[in-house]
Amino acid sequence: MRRSTLIVVVVFVLLLAVALYLQKNPLPKGQVSPTPTQEEPLLSINSTQIAGIRMQSADGKLVELAKEGTNWQLKLPTAEAAESSTVDSALSSFATMTIRDKFTTPPSDEDMGLKNPTYAITVTMDTGLRQLLYIGKQTPIQGGYYVRLGNGIPVVINSFSISPLLGWFENPPRLPTPTPTLTETPGTVATNPQPTGTVTPTP
Repeated sequence: MRRSTLIVVVVFVLLLAVALYLQKNPLPKGQVSPTPTQEEPLLSINSTQIAGIRMQSADGKLVELAKEGTNWQLKLPTAEAAESSTVDSALSSFATMTIRDKFTTPPSDEDMGLKNPTYAITVTMDTGLRQLLYIGKQTPIQGGYYVRLGNGIPVVINSFSISPLLGWFENPPRLPTPTPTLTETPGTVATNPQPTGTVTPTP
């Protein structure tokens, strides 16, 4: 086969592969505006003022935590102490998430996975105020999620700001169980004591 013919065949195969991919994974029809120069927060809340969080997935899984004093308690899927430092870290990232992209013409809710959201997160503040965040599909180019705050306009956020919380559906932030320490009881006789000196055989 001539080299020029081979190049044409390779280009054709690549174009065909791209066409098949786009057919199976179409891009949303909305147009994304350029990322704002000034990062805009989505929630505008302080993570230290969060008193509770409840998360539900489309397949029915529930995770709920409540703050009691300075510590976090897991309420669902089981009632037990939570690893407070892990919770605080995840909520700090969540509370400070920023809008990555806005739409001039939003795609349909179905295209974004917001018609039947993949996740719903309800945050309760210490003032009693509640905020509801719906999370849809990941963006075609991985690294973002389509989200809607309450009845607001859908936007795109970076996945790293929400991933720690979503990981709780599989691994809730339980407080690790301490490993028991074995201690020697005074007066215990060793089963097989080792000799302390060298014994000389009797002639």
